[in-house]
Amino acid sequence: MAAIPVEVRGTLYDLQTKSSRQVFLVGEASRSDLQVGGGPMPGGDLGIWGPTDPRPTPPIHLPPEQPPEVPPGTPPNSVVKAAPEGGGWGYYTDENSALYAAYRPAAGGAGPR
Repeated sequence: MAAIPVEVRGTLYDLQTKSSRQVFLVGEASRSDLQVGGGPMPGGDLGIWGPTDPRPTPPIHLPPEQPPEVPPGTPPNSVVKAAPEGGGWGYYTDENSALYAAYRPAAGGAGPR
């Protein structure tokens, strides 16, 4: 269970002696109904998209085409298909020779649309 540090300033009131004094508490707060990997979520508008959320799902920007075939024996950290100079998707291999796509924005432009 995750915890966050908290500080509480308040007044401690003693019912027996009918006296009070200022206190400062330092500790950790956690919610026992939430766990790592899921669990119940508190209600209310938290800004989290989900299956019952009426707001539209944000768009996911993916390459518009199927990735090219990686020729057998392609070394790690290679360019399989370079991104166009005017902006677009390129395909590369990482240090484990796994293919990935990367977007090159146009000069002075933003990311994928």
